[in-house]
Amino acid sequence: MNTPKPPFSSISEELLYNIYLKVSTGNGNGITPNDIDTLAKLNSFLKDAVLMEADDIMSAINALKGNVPVVANSLEKLYNIVQGLTYLRREDIDHLAELNTIVQDADLVRTEDLTSAITGIKGNVPVNGNTLEKLHSLIQGFSFLKREDIDTISELNALVTDGDLVRVQDLADALIGLNLKKRSIQFFFSGDWDDDEHYNHYHDRDMFVLRGKINSIAHDFTHQLSSVTYKSRLDVSSNWSVHSTLTSLQTWINTNITGDETTGTKYWIKCLPSYKPGYDDEAMNILNFNVQ
Repeated sequence: MNTPKPPFSSISEELLYNIYLKVSTGNGNGITPNDIDTLAKLNSFLKDAVLMEADDIMSAINALKGNVPVVANSLEKLYNIVQGLTYLRREDIDHLAELNTIVQDADLVRTEDLTSAITGIKGNVPVNGNTLEKLHSLIQGFSFLKREDIDTISELNALVTDGDLVRVQDLADALIGLNLKKRSIQFFFSGDWDDDEHYNHYHDRDMFVLRGKINSIAHDFTHQLSSVTYKSRLDVSSNWSVHSTLTSLQTWINTNITGDETTGTKYWIKCLPSYKPGYDDEAMNILNFNVQ
């Protein structure tokens, strides 16, 4: 083997060359086993690098491996694992429908769908209440009523500014009173009459006696009649006044009648029918009015 000479291509060549120089000088200062029996001594001969102990090499390898599990603690094992992986391509998940087929426990939501859902939850809430914070701020401004604030009609009426509430008893009393004020009488006509005297002779339900002033007079007669005429007189008089309209009858009452239905003026009202052509059978007129 040729003796290596500078420039050296490796550390080993440099080491051999230094050994050669020691031996060839003949001065008895050659390298002995004691000169290189430790790495520290051997490293003192090497100018461009330091040799490593086996423990240092293992530490460096372990540091490189990190916490890799046994199943992947070599490049060969890791390569075999990688070969078994099924990789997704961009075109496999470029829209939500494809991505949803991969995600097994829930569907992903598009931005438009999420916005629509939120809008549906909000409904028609105004801008000043479209977040929890805004709604909370609105509620803070409310003045809440307590039960004791409205446990009487008087207290409740104090809050209602556009009208007074009515107690059930007050309403019942008012309805009863109103019902007592309304009256009606029915004039019955059996037909087959020629004149006023003949009619009066055969019909005893075409006139009534009333007491006290009445108003709000209205009438409603059956379809056989085209119209009705009224006559009135005081109970103490035999003279009849004729009224072709209800207005005329009301004017006579206002002029001649006083008091209420208990102690007021007593008077008679008679009703005369006008039949439609071709009719002469039974008919009726209902006179409605209010009493004082």
